[in-house]
Order: sequence, then C-alpha cells, then structure tokens
Amino acid sequence: MGFWAGLVPENAANHTKLAQLLKGGALGFKSFMCNSGINDFGNVEAADIAAALPFLKRRGVPFYVHAEVVSEVESDPAADPTAYATYMASRPPAFEQDAIRLLVQLLDADTNPAAPGFSVHIAHLADAGSLDIIKDAQLRHPLTVETCAHYLTFAAESIPDGQTQFKCAPPIRGEANRQQLIAAVASGAINLVSSDHSPAPPSLKETQSGNFLKAWGGISGAQYLLPATWTALQGSVDFLGLARLLSEAPARLTGLADRKGRLQKGFDADIVVWEPHSAANTSTALNRHRHRLSPYTDLPLMGKVVATVVGGELTALFGNINTKPCGSLVLKRRGA
Repeated sequence: MGFWAGLVPENAANHTKLAQLLKGGALGFKSFMCNSGINDFGNVEAADIAAALPFLKRRGVPFYVHAEVVSEVESDPAADPTAYATYMASRPPAFEQDAIRLLVQLLDADTNPAAPGFSVHIAHLADAGSLDIIKDAQLRHPLTVETCAHYLTFAAESIPDGQTQFKCAPPIRGEANRQQLIAAVASGAINLVSSDHSPAPPSLKETQSGNFLKAWGGISGAQYLLPATWTALQGSVDFLGLARLLSEAPARLTGLADRKGRLQKGFDADIVVWEPHSAANTSTALNRHRHRLSPYTDLPLMGKVVATVVGGELTALFGNINTKPCGSLVLKRRGA
C-alpha cells in the first residue's frame, strides 16, 4: 500500500513542505475543491492550486482532485430531505463542470514545463457532460480522469427515498448519464475505475432519519469494485480492458507501473483469482467492511472472487480472510 499527501491551503504555496511530504513517501497529492467534510482537510481555492502547480510539474507528480466548485443553488425549502432527488438537486452537474473548467484555466495559465509523471487527475467523475471539457484540455495538458463503480452501476431513478447508503459526492446521476459513462469507459475516454471507498457508521449515514442532506456522503464499496465494474461493463469491455481499468492505469497514475498492475516476471505478486461467470456473494454476512451498510448489499453481480494474493502471500480464500499482515508499504514514486 502507499499514500497520497493532502494539498491544502496551509501548504499549497510552501514548496519546502511539499518536498518534505514527497521525501516522506507520498505518491502524489490530493485536494478537494469543495468542503471535504473533514475539518483538518480544507478545500483549496484557485490561488492555492496556482501556487502549487509549478512544484508539482517540476517534480513530476500527479495532482488528484475532487473537482466540485460549490455555488449557491436555488432550492425549495419544502423539499423532502429523504428524497434522493432533493439531494441530487443540491449538487448539480455544473459544480463538476465549473471545477474542471477552473482546473483547465489554471493549467493554461501556468507555462512551466512538466516533468514526466505529472498529471492532473479528476477523481470520481459523476457527470458525463464534463467529458467534452476534459477531452479538449487533453490536447494541451496531461489530464486524466476516473469514474467509480457506483456511477456505472446505479442510477438516480432507482434510488429509494431514505436509503442514504447511496449518498456520495458528486451524486449518482440519471440513467442516461450512467450509460454515457459506460460508453466513455469502454472507449478509453475515462482512464480508470475506482471504488472511492468511504464508509461510515450508521449514525453518520443518518439511517434513522433517512435525511440525505445530513448524511455522510460516501459509499462502502471497495469489496465490490471488481464484480460491480465487470457487471456494469459486460459487453463493452473484455478481460484485458478490465485489467487496464482496475490494475494497469492505477499503477501508471501512482508511478508504480514498473512493479505493479501486470502479471509479469519481476512484478509484485498481487493477484486476484476470480470466476467471471459466477455470481458474486453480496450478502451482509460476507461483507468484510468495518461498516457494512452498502448499496451493493444483495445486488446481483457477476464475478465471484475466489482468492486474493498480496505480495505472493495468500490473504483470502473462499471468503476466509488471513489477518496476518502481508505486502509492503510503498514509499516514493520511482525517481521522485
């Protein structure tokens, strides 16, 4: 495993501090362009990003961004907070589009050369309408983008009222948007798929009240990344395409493509053994997350995971977990 350092208002202009974080082993930097929900992880403004870009380019490290710029939205004070439509309306696609446009403007304004390894990576894209902005910017800048398994699996029209396990940010949008995201993944316009795993206890998810506006915005889904992505993309992506999305592309992003992401001699033996044509067990009983509330519970997904191997050591077999520590902590990108 490795880690990303937070790029926040307090360190964005302090290149010495950013260099210390790289020396300490950070694979790259992560920022929120909106409130993160965590008090000590403040969101960056345009000036913060502009101040950090020359350092990030010079050192050749990726900048991983939650791209939403929150602005005032006209809302109905009588709207039902337990209705998913109420939450979705509070975070429209314009929030993502405005944030990505701002990132592109900042990249256009910064004329410093970029060392290999630098990219601005748009995290967990939900809005397919943002893809044209990204495609245009990619003609000039190293810009990459991911979406998440839940954006490929679920659609706003099918989310029941009060079921806050579906709340995430940006929100899950409509069925037409979901289909556009699937097409973009299949075409390569979206570089990778992640889980954006962000679990929370029932109290933070407001399971008692069902209030989407108050609930923590995060989905518990790391365990289901493989079967959910495979199920959503069947007929659009083959096995090699799936490996590219879930293994090779993340390894490239983190600067570890010379040791991870492929079945190849000399690479770390991180392997999943799975049966693509067998049903995955999505029951609560086999949910291995600390907080088990998940929108994937009892969802029919294809792709049964039989075993996992980390660093050459068997860590799980038929749902039985080996809790012995394994693998290694990856500190530093190659050449960083």
